[in-house]
This record gives sequence, C-alpha cells and structure tokens, in this order.
Amino acid sequence: MQYNLKAILKRMDEFKDLEMTLHGGEALAMPKKDVIKILAKMYKLKGKTAIQTNGTLIDDEYIKIFKKYKTSVGISYDGPGELSEFRPGAEKVAGLFERLAKERIGVSTI
Repeated sequence: MQYNLKAILKRMDEFKDLEMTLHGGEALAMPKKDVIKILAKMYKLKGKTAIQTNGTLIDDEYIKIFKKYKTSVGISYDGPGELSEFRPGAEKVAGLFERLAKERIGVSTI
C-alpha cells in the first residue's frame, strides 16, 4: 500500500471546513502509527474523528485510540451467519457493535 502521509495531512488542513472520515479500501490496514497521526490531525481540526472500516482489525489498542480521539466508527457488515460467510473475520465483527457501544464509542453500520 502506497500513500503520502505528509500530503494527506496537508490536504486535511486545506479541507478543514468539511466533514472528515478516514476510509477507503481498509483504513486500518495502514500502520497503526499512521492511523493515529491522521486521527490526531482530524481531532485537532474538528474536535472529533470518524472512520469507516470492516472492523476485523479493531483490537483493544484501537478501542483506546478511538476513545482518545472521539472516533465515530462505521462498520461495513453484511450481517450474521451466511450473509457474511465469504467475509473473513465476520464472526469477530458481529460482537464488535456491542463492545464499542459498551465502551461509549459511537458505532454505526452500512
């Protein structure tokens, strides 16, 4: 995966008056340190952050990060059982909605 983090952070300044959400492909597939830099910048500009993910890479550390940066988490999810049978990690994601809500992290699904 190639991207220019410096350019991304600069563009965020240029579009600071617009809503921002980290998404595209699987946003959490990039190194965690880069996700943190983007969320930190978004938080500095907006006072909150948002991410769209399939949820399979969310771990305890990400939950702490999401709480720190007031991240609203959108999860792409086809549904339980056979609705997600071809999506790796779907069983983990099924329980993620309740866990994020319990942690007081805004969570939604598409």
